[in-house]
Amino acid sequence: MAATEEEINFKFGKSRQQIENRENKLILEKWQYRWSHSEKGIWTREFFPKVDTKRIKGNFYVNQVYSGHGVFPAHQARFFGKSDTCICGREQGTVAHVMKTCDKWNKVRNNWPGGWDELIIQQIMSFSKCRRDVAKILEELLTCVLEEQ
Repeated sequence: MAATEEEINFKFGKSRQQIENRENKLILEKWQYRWSHSEKGIWTREFFPKVDTKRIKGNFYVNQVYSGHGVFPAHQARFFGKSDTCICGREQGTVAHVMKTCDKWNKVRNNWPGGWDELIIQQIMSFSKCRRDVAKILEELLTCVLEEQ
């Protein structure tokens, strides 16, 4: 019967690669939805509003800025009951204070691009020079915190 047909009635299914691509797209869409609608990670979402499997940030110190966690006294107070006062003794040791207003790090910030003080943290972190300096600040901050213990 098949030999008498004018056309071949055969339909190929999707290839394995097509199925994997579709599944990966669905996974990314679900992940993005969960990321965008979560009550957690609000600070980090300011830096990374879109999920991405290719973006890897491997600097231990810079990642503390991206997460708002780590050596910052405000984080240490929230999670470990320590004092939230910055080592300068003036203000709460938040990411914003340590990066933008703490007098202890003025020398480092003097080398930053002009007008940096008008920028928000997310913009400051877009400069590679600033990211390198922030890593140095946090490394020194960690040393100070460890010496206090």
